[in-house]
Amino acid sequence: MNAAALLPSTCHMHPNGILEVMAKVSPHEMLPSLATALVEQGRSPHEIGTILGHENPATTAIYGWVKA
Repeated sequence: MNAAALLPSTCHMHPNGILEVMAKVSPHEMLPSLATALVEQGRSPHEIGTILGHENPATTAIYGWVKA
């Protein structure tokens, strides 16, 4: 089976291998996934807060799995 056949209808695989997601997703909906990926990479809470654009560490603490 072709891998593209397994993609949801909101995705399209271009012949050059680039995956296009055709769904409206706000940046705020993506932040938890980004924070999780950064934790998995071993980033510190300070680094994660900086990458996410947080000025206050308490804002980063909203993501409970990011241990301050």
